[in-house]
Amino acid sequence: SVELSTLTGEELVFEVEAGSSIRDLKTAVAQRWEMIPDCLKIIIGAEVLADTDLIQEHCEEGTTALSVLAIVSLDAVHRRLRSGNMWQRLQSLKTLAKLTPKGSEAMLEDVHARLS
Repeated sequence: SVELSTLTGEELVFEVEAGSSIRDLKTAVAQRWEMIPDCLKIIIGAEVLADTDLIQEHCEEGTTALSVLAIVSLDAVHRRLRSGNMWQRLQSLKTLAKLTPKGSEAMLEDVHARLS
């Protein structure tokens, strides 16, 4: 299992196989948080884990449990908004809508600039 913490103090537990990748974990978290997995950074200590890393590579010897920090980065959203792929742009808009506080003028200005 993976115990995931956020900067806001929220803690979640995800049941994933030890042989699963960090990308698999990011996909599970993204589904629960309704965002694209590329927005997530999974961190242990000061190390940002690669998508291809396996959960078991970071577990302490003799355990299958892992504690990580998850942060949201909007870099992938901004890249996808500039994409020519309409599906990627739509997914990015959905992610922004989920993450942005209601009534945020900055979000509206950014979306307008990216789509204009």
